[in-house]
Amino acid sequence: MNAREEKRGATLADRFVAKRWPAHERVLLPKAAEQIQRGVRNARKFVLDEEAAERIGNVVAEIPELIVREHQFARAPFDLTWIEWPSFHYWKALKDREPALYEWAGLYGNEDTADYMTGYLIDHGRINVVAGGTMADKEVPPELTPMQYRLHTEWPMDDQLEFCRRVGMSRRTIDQYLWGSSYGQLSEDERRLLRTYNTAEFVPFNPAHSGFAHYNANSTMESAARSCVGELRTVIALLLMLNRPSIAMYRNTLPNQRGWMKGKVVPFMSHTTVSVSLDAVRVLRLIGTPAGESVARRRHEVKGHYCHDRTAREYMRIAGCIHEWQPCHDEWTPWPDAPMSDVNHWMCKACGGKRWWRADHERGTAEVGFVAHDGYEVTA
Repeated sequence: MNAREEKRGATLADRFVAKRWPAHERVLLPKAAEQIQRGVRNARKFVLDEEAAERIGNVVAEIPELIVREHQFARAPFDLTWIEWPSFHYWKALKDREPALYEWAGLYGNEDTADYMTGYLIDHGRINVVAGGTMADKEVPPELTPMQYRLHTEWPMDDQLEFCRRVGMSRRTIDQYLWGSSYGQLSEDERRLLRTYNTAEFVPFNPAHSGFAHYNANSTMESAARSCVGELRTVIALLLMLNRPSIAMYRNTLPNQRGWMKGKVVPFMSHTTVSVSLDAVRVLRLIGTPAGESVARRRHEVKGHYCHDRTAREYMRIAGCIHEWQPCHDEWTPWPDAPMSDVNHWMCKACGGKRWWRADHERGTAEVGFVAHDGYEVTA
């Protein structure tokens, strides 16, 4: 084993996959918990370091309008994607900008109770959250939180009211819950965007558990909801960053290997390192995505990404077009009332430039070899 391998520790994904739930934790539907654990094992993995988390916090604090303008383009690079990061450094970057707001939150604005590490499993738009300990206790076993989200999904009125009943909030405060500390920087119309196009709900609870009736009663999920205020906004911002080649630069590292966890040798899952640009805020104020590749390469896997035609790229670069994207059918005819999850093509109202989503696929020449990517890590 070389020096680099000796320094490798278990990721949150490794710890979560290895976890076995004691009886008192089986309040969630067993099949749901097993499915999420299996999803983490099979997902493509991205792991951010402290600097990357802090820089994303700076982006969210300085330009929340990015999320307003681009939220429809928040997609995971693979259908099954796992993202984990030292979320405290993101939380701290936001708190430093709005200290009074976090002091007002009391216990929920306390650094000791802030999450130290958080993981998101994104399975075809459904997002499940795994908490990996707090700053006061970083070594506690990973916990599957009861909150889950669905991107680009209609949230019916009845479901919104049921959510409010269980967390003890009025429907008018849903927007504050979804946006967190960004809420005060937005107009009334902007505040409604997350609720209009996304869903917040609970992982199904286990009817056979003794606490089932309690957890379905009025206001009993208030603590769970308050501990993840602004989380949906955070996930969307994270996906927008990862979809920008000018911001996130991916490189392979750390393959599958075995390592020590609690005195036992266990398999550690592979991941890859991704650097986050020092100038993320400046670059994202003028959003543009380079595209294309100039030389033939070995057969390799390409993660899902957005493509832009020459008009979109040149008008952004030369004329400074910020692009006002309107959804289109696959043949580029306008589709004004399209369900957000069904749209894969957009055209700019101002310059006529085109953007489209290309799903993950393979590219290159198999005759000269094949490059396998097992997972991903993100660092700054």
